[in-house]
Amino acid sequence: MKPRLVLIILAVTLLLTAVACVKKEDEAAKAAAAEAEKLQTQIQQQEAKIYELQQQVQAQQAQQRMQEEAAALEEQQRLQAEIAKQQAELQTMKKQLAQKKAAAAKATAGEQPVADAGGTGTTATPPPVTGEPAPAAQPAGATPITEAAQPAQPVEPPKPKTRTVEIPAGTALVGLLQGSLSTKTNAGGDNFEMFLAQPVDLNGEVVLPANTRLAGRVLESAQSGKVKGKAFMSLTVESIEIRGEMVGVQTNTLQFQAEGSTTRDAAVIGGGAGVGAIIGGIAGGKKGAAIGAVIGGGAGTAGVLATRGKEVEFPPETKFQFQLAQPVKITEKVK
Repeated sequence: MKPRLVLIILAVTLLLTAVACVKKEDEAAKAAAAEAEKLQTQIQQQEAKIYELQQQVQAQQAQQRMQEEAAALEEQQRLQAEIAKQQAELQTMKKQLAQKKAAAAKATAGEQPVADAGGTGTTATPPPVTGEPAPAAQPAGATPITEAAQPAQPVEPPKPKTRTVEIPAGTALVGLLQGSLSTKTNAGGDNFEMFLAQPVDLNGEVVLPANTRLAGRVLESAQSGKVKGKAFMSLTVESIEIRGEMVGVQTNTLQFQAEGSTTRDAAVIGGGAGVGAIIGGIAGGKKGAAIGAVIGGGAGTAGVLATRGKEVEFPPETKFQFQLAQPVKITEKVK
């Protein structure tokens, strides 16, 4: 009986030990789960804080940009006002100079000495007494000798008044292509010409009339199969003719890539700030003929998939719209 009792006691002990171990493991698991849940909560709180801080940083950056833009605009207005003031003072000084020159010329012309012809009943003023002999008397009836009058100085005509007009960045230049462009015949560096299809107005005043000449350049041109199997072309405008002289300008870049299939007429392929609407459309039924350009923002790059065929081709009078990337200053006469 004793060995059996020992075995029973041993079994009970082992059972109690196993139960205690199970309880400990369960308590450890619960503690680990609680710790994990606590960490998860802390992680979520930390992520929320980070997101809130990011929002604050973005708001501060936006506010700083607005303040910088406002300060730049205020400084620009101040400079423009100072320029106008200096120009007004300059015009006033020029007018005063012209008046003084005219008065001096008039005074010089009126200082010619007048000789006494005699018989007027007036008493001639005797010549001053000097150590030099008196001049010989003129015979009767002779014309008195007078000192030669100084010739009047020519009055310089006033210079024409001028003013400076600034065409701001972002101004649209809508032009009609002269001649044609094609990735088959044109390469990077080729020049092309356009003429403004509509005037450029500034505060209701025409600063660039219609038909003003624009000089452009092909920046890149690749035939089909050289750029991932699709033809590609990019264009920009480099100068504008103003009163017979070409003035350098900077505009955005228009990019065009041939469509690989006929299912789409045009699609945007380039970025840039604020890609706008396509002007015109695909020429009806003509393979590879594209009429249109995408409006790009600022000095960025914009473009369209502009053809149905394998090459990028633009016929004469294709309408493009570029935008000035930098302001252009024009000096003109004031009427």
